[in-house]
Amino acid sequence: MNLNSYDSQHRLDSVAGLDVHINIQLQWQLQQIAEKKAFACVTSLALISYIKVVKAL
Repeated sequence: MNLNSYDSQHRLDSVAGLDVHINIQLQWQLQQIAEKKAFACVTSLALISYIKVVKAL
């Protein structure tokens, strides 16, 4: 009985550990996507500004 409860607790810990790992991976991927979007936004704004300056000349 005691061994069985330890085994199930250990299994729960393993699942929780896996869940945390997946969560960290997800956070990292979301951060990468956010950084790429921010970079694309800044790049397009810079390009628009450049075009406006060239047209003004």
